[in-house]
This record gives sequence, structure tokens and C-alpha cells, in this order.
Amino acid sequence: MLTSLLVLTLAQAGVDTARPRLVILDPELRSASVVEGAAAASAVAASARDLDAFEVTTSNDIRTMMSLERQRQLMAVNAEMTTITEALGSRHVVAMWVAKLGNEFQAEVRLVDSRSGAVLAQKQTARMPSIAEVATSLGGLTQEVLGALLKEQMGKLMVRVSEEGAEILVDDKLLGSSPLADTLAIPRGKHRLEVRKDGFITSLRGLQVAYSGTTVEEVRLVPSPDFVNAYQTRNKRMRLAAWITTGTAVALLASALIVDRAVTEPAYQDNFLPRLQLLQNSNVTGVSAGALVTRDTCMRQIQDGKTADCYADAQKAKSNVESLQITSLVLAGAGVVSGIFATYFWVSTEDPNRYSRLVFVPTTSGFGFAISGGF
Repeated sequence: MLTSLLVLTLAQAGVDTARPRLVILDPELRSASVVEGAAAASAVAASARDLDAFEVTTSNDIRTMMSLERQRQLMAVNAEMTTITEALGSRHVVAMWVAKLGNEFQAEVRLVDSRSGAVLAQKQTARMPSIAEVATSLGGLTQEVLGALLKEQMGKLMVRVSEEGAEILVDDKLLGSSPLADTLAIPRGKHRLEVRKDGFITSLRGLQVAYSGTTVEEVRLVPSPDFVNAYQTRNKRMRLAAWITTGTAVALLASALIVDRAVTEPAYQDNFLPRLQLLQNSNVTGVSAGALVTRDTCMRQIQDGKTADCYADAQKAKSNVESLQITSLVLAGAGVVSGIFATYFWVSTEDPNRYSRLVFVPTTSGFGFAISGGF
């Protein structure tokens, strides 16, 4: 009689859907009140509906259609419920229990094959101090349990985040970090997307994943005021160090070039080379004023029999040129080292003004802040 009435009711309602029907039973109460059980059942039903992949029927729906007394609390699926679920066009039911253990609550949700009675998946919450926390936890657990029915109805999700190294969670499960190398395989339907990173305000939103194609979500994380201050301070210091080391490198390399070309080269050409050429009886090539003076001085010394004096002056000129060359090399080496540090600072530094357009305004209550501007 019960089955006939149910079939008649559904026929009159014209139930016809492409999505599979899912029946959610009342929870078995273990020292918990009816109100507490109803809160848990409501959370499970809402989470199942959020997936947007099933036609969800609850015990309340059955009672409304059948105008029957409240169904008995069941731990397992019996023949009567099998008949009911088959009449509803559903092979799968969600059964649960809610228990009150002292001052704590706990619940379990199970996906059951109504024909065989086999438990296809089950999840249990931790012990929690309130039924509200249990109900919240049941939302994610229900979607995990129902995932067993959605393995062949997968969609693709690509999450693009404005910050690197952000954790990407779907339905409270960590699936990767930004930037993603590839799309994520997600069951079709509604899901919760959470993107979080230390120092940034967590982004939490709902999304709808299609059965075919790729769903793309753009997420721009907003930094906290403390992070912005630390970011700007660090990068301003790094940018200042980059400018200083760059200027130092340019100055040192320029000094090395000046010492080599403007000091060392004239000292070699005007003071050392003419003496060396005269002492070796080779052709004198220097024609600058300084070279002519040095050559004349050395020639007089040689003519006066003071060749040793010319030789001593040549040795002094040689030592001076070598000292100048060493100085030039030291300056060039220091310039290269400064250039390496400058490169490091430039590469490691981000734009210190990246978040400068964000304005954090304290709220009137004093317990938070509002953000204006963009970046």
C-alpha cells in the first residue's frame, strides 16, 4: 500500500529529471534531540544540493508527499525503504546518525546502495562541543561521500591567483598551490573554493564546475595591513641597496678606467717607456711633451756618464706604473663585486609601490578595517 501510494504521488507530480535522485534519511539519534538531529540532516541535505548534481529527496519531502507519520529511525536500510527509494527512482540513499556524548556531539554520514545494503562510502566527524559545529563539518563530509557517485562526471577547474605560493583548496581539500601547472579535475556541480596565503586575506567563494569544458576562476588576494607595511619596508630597503650598489659599481669601474687611461698610460708612455728605449738603444717612439722631457733628461745622464741614474729613474717609473695598474685592477674588481650585489638586489626586489594604492580604513567599531583602492 505504501509503495503504491508513493508511486501514485510521484506520477501525479510528474517527476522526471536527467539528474539521478538521491534520498537522504532522517538520522538515527543516539542521546541527541530531534532538533539536533534535524540540524545535522539539514546540513547534509543542503550540502548535497549544493553539488547541483542530484535530485535530492529528504525524509521531510517523503512525509509531505505521503502525508505519513514520521519514518522510523534506521541504522541500516530495510526492505521497506528499498521499496520506497526504488519507487522514487533512486538507488542510493544517505543515512546518518547523530550522537550526544556527554557535552560533545558526533555524527556519521554514509552512502548506501538501497538494493544491496552495501555502504559505498562513509565519513565521521570528530567530537565537537556544539551541534552547529557538527553541522558545519557535515557539509564537507557529505560532498566527499557523494564524490563516489561523481567519479565519471568530472569537470576541469583552472584557478589563476594574483600571488605565487598561495594554497588552493576545494571543499576544504588542498589540491595545489599557485601558479597551477595544469587544470584540476573536479566533480561537476557546486563547490567551495578557498585560496589562502600567509599575510593575505583568505578568499572564499562558491563556484559551479561544468561537466564539460574548463571553469576558470580569477582570484586576487588582498594583503593585510601588516603584510603591506613589512613588504614596503623590505623592498624599499632592497631597492635602496640596489641603487647604492649600482652607483658604487659604476663609480668603481669608471675610476678603474680613469686610473688606467688617464694616469697609468701617461706614466708609462711619458716616464718609463722613453728611458727603457734609450737604455736598450732602441728607437724612441714617444712624441708627447712629457716623453720628450724624459728622453732629454735620460740622454744628458747617459752623456754625463750617469747611466745608472737613468736606470734608477726607469725602475722608479716602472714601480709607479705597476702600482697604478694594481690600483686599477683593484678598483675594477671591487666594481665587479658591487655589480654582482647590485644584480642580486635588483633581482630579489619587488616593486615597493605595488600595494601603495591600497588604503586601510579602520571601521567605526574598531574591530576591523575596510580596504579601498586597487593594485
